[in-house]
Amino acid sequence: MDTLDVAETLEPFGTVVGALLVLFGLGTLVGQPWSTRPIVVFLFQFVGIVAMMAVGAGLVWLSRRE
Repeated sequence: MDTLDVAETLEPFGTVVGALLVLFGLGTLVGQPWSTRPIVVFLFQFVGIVAMMAVGAGLVWLSRRE
């Protein structure tokens, strides 16, 4: 039976969760949240979306570095 050859047992989990955070952020932006909300609300939401994507990218980077 084949096994994954990873240095850390949580490496695949961190990579998957980080990638999902980035994809969810992109999906939220594609959904055009600015079209149904006032601009002030959108600005707060946009900051949250960018922060979520940054956390996801950071998580992928941390879990993949050696």
